[in-house]
Amino acid sequence: IPEALDNTQEIVDKVEIYDIDHEPIMPLFPIPEDFGTEQQWREKYTPEQLIQEFTTDENGENPLPQDEADKKIKKLGGIDRLYRIKFEADYLKHLNYTNVALFGIEKEAVHNSAFRHFEHNWGSPPPLHWFWAAESKRPNDRDALERWIAKKLKSAPKPLAVYCFNDYNAVVLEEVCLHLKLSIPHDVAILGDGNVPVHCETARIPISSISYDRPQMMRTAIELLERMVQGRTVDPK
Repeated sequence: IPEALDNTQEIVDKVEIYDIDHEPIMPLFPIPEDFGTEQQWREKYTPEQLIQEFTTDENGENPLPQDEADKKIKKLGGIDRLYRIKFEADYLKHLNYTNVALFGIEKEAVHNSAFRHFEHNWGSPPPLHWFWAAESKRPNDRDALERWIAKKLKSAPKPLAVYCFNDYNAVVLEEVCLHLKLSIPHDVAILGDGNVPVHCETARIPISSISYDRPQMMRTAIELLERMVQGRTVDPK
C-alpha cells in the first residue's frame, strides 16, 4: 500500500544515527589558579614529551608502534587537546584521591567480576565497595537507590574517587552528588566505564569514562578461542 510505504519512509527519515565509538570525554571543571594554568603547562611541556607520555606505559617504556600511536593521539583530539588532558590529569593527581570506592547497581555476579578486576589491577581490594543489588531488597526502587547512595556519600571520607561499573551508574551517582551539593571532582571524582555518549554527554556535568578498542577486543577474543580449540596454552591474564 503506497500510504504505508510513505509512512515507513517518514519514520526512517526521522531516525538519527549515533556513533558509540566516541573519543574519550573529559568533564570541564574549574581548576584553582594557585595550582597553575593551561598556558603554563604548554610552556612546561613540549609536544614530544606529551606524545611520549600518552603512547607509552606508566613507566615510560614499551612505546606503541608509530601507526597505533598516531591513531591514539588523533582519537584523544590531537596535540592541542593533550595539553588540556595533561593539565586536568595533573590536577586530579594533585588532589590525591587516597579514598577509592567501587560502585555498581547491577546483579551480584557483575559486582564480583568487577571486584576481582579491580583487585588484579590495583594489587588490593577497593577500600570501599558499594553494591546496591547485594544490599537491597528492592533493586528497582530508584528513590531507595538514591537515598542509599546519599547515605554512602555522606559517610565516606573526602576527597573520594569512585569507579562505576558503567556510565549509567556514573550518571546516577553524579545526580546524587549534585543534590548533596558535593563538588565534582573536588569532593568526588567519578569515572564511568564504556564511554557511551548518550550517558556521558547528556549528564549535567560530562562524565569521564573508560573507552575500549572494541574491534581489537573482539579480535583478541577470537584468537584466544582458536588457541583453546587447538589445545594450545592460553595465558589466564
